[in-house]
Amino acid sequence: MVRLTNLSKQFKLEIEDNGIGFDVEKSDFDGIGIQNIKKRADLINGEIIFESVLNKGTKLTLIFPYT
Repeated sequence: MVRLTNLSKQFKLEIEDNGIGFDVEKSDFDGIGIQNIKKRADLINGEIIFESVLNKGTKLTLIFPYT
């Protein structure tokens, strides 16, 4: 699922799957892909949130301001 929501002076982008998920507490988030996502969020003054549950899936939320 991909959803883009227009909030007051912000956009919220949600990307969610129903895959195998992972333990967020045990993840070090050091992979190149995740580091690239974080750097791009920083470039647009965005906030990024990772949520995941084992055997349930993963959700990435990016909130960023209008420019």
